[in-house]
Amino acid sequence: MQAAVGVFRECWGVKRPPVKAVQERAKSLGYRYAQLYFIAGNWWLSLAMAACADAVLGISAKVRPQAQCWILVKHGNGPLLIIWQQGRLHRVCQQSLTDCVAECNSAGACVEEQQYLQHGWVEPLPEPWADAVDVDYDRSQRLVALESLPQLALYRKPRRRWQWLVVLALLLTAAAGGWWMLAPVDTEHSKAQLEAVNAGAKGGRQRLPLAAVFEQVEHLAMRRWQGAWQLQSVELKGTHLTTRYHGYAPLALYSMQQTDVINSGANQQQPITRSQVQDISTVQQPSADQLSPWRSDALLRALLTENRPGLKIQRLGSQWQFNWQHWSLPQLRELSQRLAAVPLHLQKLSLIPSEQGWNGNLTLTNPPKVMP
Repeated sequence: MQAAVGVFRECWGVKRPPVKAVQERAKSLGYRYAQLYFIAGNWWLSLAMAACADAVLGISAKVRPQAQCWILVKHGNGPLLIIWQQGRLHRVCQQSLTDCVAECNSAGACVEEQQYLQHGWVEPLPEPWADAVDVDYDRSQRLVALESLPQLALYRKPRRRWQWLVVLALLLTAAAGGWWMLAPVDTEHSKAQLEAVNAGAKGGRQRLPLAAVFEQVEHLAMRRWQGAWQLQSVELKGTHLTTRYHGYAPLALYSMQQTDVINSGANQQQPITRSQVQDISTVQQPSADQLSPWRSDALLRALLTENRPGLKIQRLGSQWQFNWQHWSLPQLRELSQRLAAVPLHLQKLSLIPSEQGWNGNLTLTNPPKVMP
């Protein structure tokens, strides 16, 4: 059967084209076979009417110019016969080995002018290919039918990798759930570990009482000026409370401390910076009943629904974030008192003075889980 070996090639750029786009492009041009190659940083699409088209072109590079060449290739469904005459491709057909031999013997060409090549044969071949020269070519250039494109490795491997990751994640989740359900509960150990967490044995991650902490922050915030020093911010991270001030020359130069930093050419526009750090890990928890989890959640959700100008509340995973603008200290005190009995950990607190009050934010997070 005579095969059409013309190949259409097209560059698709740096992004690999999807299977559907390749199939639609091939069908619109009337081609039945396709292949994708990544060459010089770009994806190239090859289309042809026959699966052997790329193989014919690859082997043709081995043909001696101006020779009558008979090439027998083991390809696909059976022997592929390629005939070259005077440096031009004369015939390509897929037929039985007997028909290939008969066609060669009936050609009547001079033996001296004939060149015999073969590729892919392991078993002995009959004359005239018994002593044919073996020719090799780039076997990766293999066109496939349009319906077989999804089975190509470049499309199949990422999908399989994604599926295996999903299966592995499900197995790990099931194993963790089974261990949690079946593991024996050691009540005494859990209680001791919880006490260690609350006491700060876990690297200082103790639960700081919000109301007591805010009392200290409020005490600092009530004095915006300390002599020549103006309060800039009060910030809590972990158990360290940092207060920052700006001082202005020349008065601030007479009350400097060793921790103060002078900007070059300090003047009225370039202040001196002062930072004071205080460890509040010893702040005492006031005696108050702690809310149950469901009452705590109800309180926080009620705050979400309240319309308080200048206050924004967000829940991000295990965190509750409170951001305010131009609030007064009594407003902040009332908020801290409402949140005092909520069983959340104080993670971060920031307070910055503004012309109309105070700006800042508060972050509360769930306590670390105690494992048995």
